[in-house]
Amino acid sequence: MLPLKAASLYRNLGKWRNGLQIAEQVLGIGILVVLVAARTYFVPAPVLTPHNLGSLIAFNALLNLGFKIALVVRVFKLLWDISKMFAEPVVPRTAMV
Repeated sequence: MLPLKAASLYRNLGKWRNGLQIAEQVLGIGILVVLVAARTYFVPAPVLTPHNLGSLIAFNALLNLGFKIALVVRVFKLLWDISKMFAEPVVPRTAMV
């Protein structure tokens, strides 16, 4: 993702800037999909008590819920940015004097 961010800093890539931002968002969504599919982020140590194991399971479930919410927000933002990209005029308007 860092090369895409670095490429967007160049001035002569003005017409590709929207495409680079969409590519960054799609890459971020892909990472979130992998994190949501994992469902287990922390594994129990051999010396955990049953109480600690229950809290670890709850923590993994809450972390998964947080990633799901972040994924939904990212997808909506991607759709919003795509709709803005198609809605903006192709010919720039001149300023009124």
